[in-house]
Amino acid sequence: ELYFEALCPYCHAFINGGLTDASKMDGIENMLDLKLIPYGNARELATPEGEYTYTCQHGPAECDGNRMLVRGEHMNYRQMLLTYRCARDAKCSEGA
Repeated sequence: ELYFEALCPYCHAFINGGLTDASKMDGIENMLDLKLIPYGNARELATPEGEYTYTCQHGPAECDGNRMLVRGEHMNYRQMLLTYRCARDAKCSEGA
């Protein structure tokens, strides 16, 4: 499992660098069982009403990005990489 933050520059560098390069290797699906989890350095606080609020290291926009990306939990890691890059960089074409 890889926990990452939607707006973290270090996560961005790793995901768009080494992880993306590795994901292009032939047969990687047979060697790697990876789940990307958009949560990272977030804090969860229960309210007296039983609801939860979240604070993210890089601000409210990151929490919004994490919430959007968590909807892709059912995706395999290649699909999640494309979705992440689309959300982060507005590169939404296939293979971007």
